[in-house]
Amino acid sequence: MKMEMTFERAVLIKAFGDLSGYFGGNLTRIVMQKIVYFLQAMGLDYKVTFSKNEFGPYSDELRRAFVAMETMNIIHGFSSDSRNTTVLPEAYKLADEFLQGEDRDRASEIINRSSLLIEGYESPYGMELLASVHFLADQEKISDVCQIQHALSGWSAQKSEKFTPEMVGIAFERLREDNMVH
Repeated sequence: MKMEMTFERAVLIKAFGDLSGYFGGNLTRIVMQKIVYFLQAMGLDYKVTFSKNEFGPYSDELRRAFVAMETMNIIHGFSSDSRNTTVLPEAYKLADEFLQGEDRDRASEIINRSSLLIEGYESPYGMELLASVHFLADQEKISDVCQIQHALSGWSAQKSEKFTPEMVGIAFERLREDNMVH
């Protein structure tokens, strides 16, 4: 493993490891993208840009970073046919050891906040809904649930079919409760 450990990288590795329990022990590509999306929305700077994509906010830069992480034996399964990814134990241990003192407390707070946010949305579908609603509220400054629903229809017909106004409203309320939107 030759990745230089930083606070952001250590939090990412620990978050993937800790949050994978919500997703049956491994993460799909969609879920990985959405976890990083929310970590960045919480103030961590991964220096990636997210844009509208079929399954919600997406970053091709991040996909390339995940391929590199797999090459460096940090994660496993990203490039496999199943696409179910896990954090390798040695990488998790290095990230955990890197986070000491105030960094450990801050990392735990961020991961705990992420955990509370995704509770009830523990599937690629749920994460797509939550991240798409957040993206519209945050990036496009839409604060009305009806307007978010309309914007989802404009994003793709598939989103308006998948996500009912009630689901959008509940997701928006979760984001508001968790201080992710105002």
